[in-house]
Amino acid sequence: MLLGVLGAGLSFTLYVIGLRHTAPAIASVVAMVEPVSATLFGVAVLSESLAGLQIVGMALILITATVLAFYSSAR
Repeated sequence: MLLGVLGAGLSFTLYVIGLRHTAPAIASVVAMVEPVSATLFGVAVLSESLAGLQIVGMALILITATVLAFYSSAR
């Protein structure tokens, strides 16, 4: 119950509040990072383990989101 309230309810509420205060380009980049943060939350709280390919995928998402954030802020 606690994981559902904190993991889904609180994070989604904060996400929606944050979307109101950001530009659309930045909001779309943040939306790409959301699955990575959810996965890391599962690793930290539920002691889940990740395979190498999953870690590579998360790294690619983070690199892409970072590049897009810098590109959109430079424009």
